[in-house]
Parts: sequence; structure tokens; C-alpha cells
Amino acid sequence: MCGKGGKVYITEDMLRAIVVEQSKKGPTGRNQVEQLEFCEVQKLDLGSRHISRIERLWEFTSLTTLHLNNNNIQKMEGLSRLTTLKCLNLSFNNIVKIEGLESLKKLEELNLSDNRITVLENMDSLEKLVSFNMANNVLKNLRQVCCLKKLKNLFTLNFCGNPLSEEENYKLFIIAFFPNVKYLDYRYVNSEIKKQASVKFNIELEKLSQEDLEREKKTEALKAQQAELQTHVDAFVESLNGSFLFEHMFKDDPLENKLQSVPEIAAQLFTFKQKMTELCVQLFETGLVEHRRRQAEVNSFFTSHSLTTADIMQKETKLLGEFEKYFKELKKESAATSQTDHTDELTKLQKHLLTLEFKLISQIEMMIKKLDVVLSEMIGTFSETAQEIFAQCRELEDKYHEKMQGIVTSTIEKVSRHHGVEDLSDDVKMVFLDKETVMGALTTAHENHLLIIRDRENQMITRANAWKSRLIKKLQEKEIQRNRKVLSHITTCVDHYDEELHKLFSR
Repeated sequence: MCGKGGKVYITEDMLRAIVVEQSKKGPTGRNQVEQLEFCEVQKLDLGSRHISRIERLWEFTSLTTLHLNNNNIQKMEGLSRLTTLKCLNLSFNNIVKIEGLESLKKLEELNLSDNRITVLENMDSLEKLVSFNMANNVLKNLRQVCCLKKLKNLFTLNFCGNPLSEEENYKLFIIAFFPNVKYLDYRYVNSEIKKQASVKFNIELEKLSQEDLEREKKTEALKAQQAELQTHVDAFVESLNGSFLFEHMFKDDPLENKLQSVPEIAAQLFTFKQKMTELCVQLFETGLVEHRRRQAEVNSFFTSHSLTTADIMQKETKLLGEFEKYFKELKKESAATSQTDHTDELTKLQKHLLTLEFKLISQIEMMIKKLDVVLSEMIGTFSETAQEIFAQCRELEDKYHEKMQGIVTSTIEKVSRHHGVEDLSDDVKMVFLDKETVMGALTTAHENHLLIIRDRENQMITRANAWKSRLIKKLQEKEIQRNRKVLSHITTCVDHYDEELHKLFSR
């Protein structure tokens, strides 16, 4: 379909015609070609057709090679579903930006030569890339080529015709920073030029190597930290390995900051924080231990599940193998027997297979129920421990509040007599001039603190029970799906043999 300015748009009819045309050139016959589905096509050549936009290619889910060279394409798009693509040729177009390649993780060859690209970007996911052709583009900064160092499999590079290729020591730079490259700008990279490059950029290579090492260490440290935090979340005890809960209780309490100017209050707050933190850490450590115990039970379940399933499958395979052998012998001797006898044998096979499957269902159901009981007991024990510790936290808050009331009452009297409060600032003294207000604020803060503790307790217990329920439900649903597939397979298998028997005795 041609639009204004001679632009060509990809249509289904065009694709169908091209698939048929290109397949005729191969070993496939015409009748087969005309029935070929887009999802079966592995190679597609759309080069030199004045195409202005990449579209309508989502059905080519088996495509490994795609040529779109010598067209009028300006934007890299419409490629995200071509996840099997290994070779992509977009040379001789009007592309200005590298994009849309994130899902092409199997790509090995990429040709973007003779376009108008100015920046190397959006290529981190192309870890399998072996050949990259960027000849005759508008790359100016030689240093930006280093962003490709993450692609460890690069074997062939081409940057000739770019402004950066005119820089001094261009080839030595590329060869030094990409020691695995064998071909640069269509020329073989020999050991002698590799040695020259290494000597020329030795200091920069060492610096870059050190930077890579530091970056790798930071990445590994971040991964380890994220993994540890995820373990805390999975154990339902995140942010309990310190004073986080205590600080959360007081973060929106501006009055508390002023009250801490009173030495007695500061001392009480310090003691409260210390004891509260100890309880939280105790719960945190208990949670991690319980998490490991739960995980061990789950792992044990999956191990038993695999062994039990493998045992039944082995028996099913043996039965099918024996019947297949029996059926082959039957073909040789069918004239001397009746179909009824062999239909009985097929019925026996079906009965044995179903018996094995029902046995497996029963065993797995029992295993899931046992796991449910064990995990319920574990979650129950953990919840009881959590409730006890959170109850102690509330007791600490009650005692702290009680002592605070006494200290505040005493301080109010001192302020009213202007005695023993010389070290307090005027704005703090002002707080103690209105007894009703300050005591009301204390009560409100106390209620908020208790609410925060209760919310954290409820959150922990609710999440723990929800995790167990989700896991058991998922296991049950997965088993139902497995059972349906097996029963369908048995039915298909028996129907097949029944049909073959019918054909055999109908001759």
C-alpha cells in the first residue's frame, strides 16, 4: 500500500505474497508454501521495498532472520515480539536512535550501518550479540563506544565512516578496549596490533579494569543487600532488626522533641527505646529462624513430590512401553486373533494407568494436607511468640506513659513556681504552662503509639497466614492442572490405540 510521497506500508497481503515468493526459492513445494503460517516463518526479507514503518510483524514468532535494509524507516519499533530473532539488518535507512531492542535477547547479528544514529544506547540486553555493524553513521565521541564493553560476546565491530573513526589512534583504542574482537572495520585483528593497542592504552585499561571491579563489587553488594531484605520480608520481620518501630512511633510527635529537654524525660525515653529495640530484635531473630524452618518444610515437600511423581511416571512409562511392544507383535499375528481380545487388553491398560494416576493424586493430596497442617502449626507458634513480644512492647509503652505523666505533672508545678527549671528554654516552659493541653497531647501520643504497635502485629500475623493460604492454594491448583493433563494424555493414548486396532481388524 503506497501513501503520499511514495511511502510503502506493510500489509498482510504484502507479507503473504513475500512469504510465498521467498519460500518458492527454497526446497518447499508451492502447495505447502501457500499454506505456510506466519508463525512458522524463520527468515523474512523485506529489503528494498521503500517501507517507511516497521509494523504487522507480531505473528512471526519463529523468525530468526529479518532484513529491512534499503528502506525509508526512521524509527526502530514493532520488533518487541520477535524474541527468537538472531539476525537483524536495518542498514541503509533513516534511523536516528537505537531503541526497541530490549526483548531481543537472542540477537547475535545487528546491522545498523548507513543510518543517521548519533548515540550508542539501549543495547544492554543484547548479551548474545556477536556482530555489530555501525558503519557510516554520525557517531562522534570515541569514548562512548566503551558502553558496549558489557557485551562480552562481541566478535566483529564496524565503525568506519563515522566521525569517531577519524580520531587519532581510533583502531588501537577499539582493539585495546575490546580484546575479544577479531574483525574491526572488515579487517582481521592480528596479535601484533593487539599488542600495540595494549601498550598504548595500558594505563587507561588498568583504570577501566579497576572501575569495572569496583562497579561489580557494588553491584554484588547491592544484590546481597536486596536478597537479605527480601529474606526479612519473606520472614515477615522487615524493619524489626533495630529501633525502626520505636522511631516510627515517635516520628510524628513534635511535642516529644520539646519534652526531651527535661532530663528526666530524656532518660525515660532512652530506656524505653533500648528495651523496645531489644524486644524487636528478639522477634526479628525468632522470625528468621521460623522462616528457615518453614522453608525447610516446603523444600521437603517439593522433594517428596518430585520423587513420588517420578516413581508413578516411571511405572506409567513401563506400562505404555509394554503395550507398545504387545501392539507391534499383534500387527504381525492379527489374522489369528479377534479384536475383542485386544480391546480387553487396551481396557486393562487404561485401568492400570488410571489406577496409578488416582494413586498419585491421593498421595499428593495427603502430602499437601500434611504440609498445610505443619505450616499452620508453625505459623500459629510464630504468631503466639509475636503476640507475646508485642504485648511486652505495649506494656513498655504503658509504663513509659505512666512515668511521663508523673514527670510532666512535677515539671508543671516547678514551672509554675519558677523553681528547678532554669535549664529549660522559654518555648519549652511555655508547653508546661497549660496542663490540660500537655496532658491531652500525652494521652493522644500514647494512643497513637499503641495503635502503631497493634498495626504492626496485625500486619505480621495477617501476612503470615495469607502466605500459607496462598501457597497451599497454589499447590492444589497446580496439582489439578497436572492431573487434567495426565488424564487427557491417557485418553488420547487409549483412543489412538483403539483407532489403530479398529484399522488393523477392518482390513
